[in-house]
Amino acid sequence: MHSSIASDSHLSPVDKVRHLVIYGLLTGLILICFHNGTTGSFMFDDNPSVVKNQTIHNTSLLEILKSQRDSATSARPLTNLSFAIDYKLYGLNPKPYLWTNIGIQILISWALFALLLRL
Repeated sequence: MHSSIASDSHLSPVDKVRHLVIYGLLTGLILICFHNGTTGSFMFDDNPSVVKNQTIHNTSLLEILKSQRDSATSARPLTNLSFAIDYKLYGLNPKPYLWTNIGIQILISWALFALLLRL
């Protein structure tokens, strides 16, 4: 039984190129839209979400993923995990957090495009 989700081997070379171009355009569009913010510092909800968020300063994965009612990242465990990884790697340098966000936005756009292709 052939599954269209398992492989893109049914695509013509032209379609594969078109898909790669669209992935590139999505990436470029996101970089254009978000690049201006990569030179700044923490702003808006970054202070409570990152700087003052004691759960990301914790080394325990369980504590990072636990939903804290008083936290700016309550009910957002993957966001908190992303902040914790950035904090472990870069401390309170805001630029890597911004680039991580851009990378996540790119991956989400690619996943959405791939999902739309399957529909």
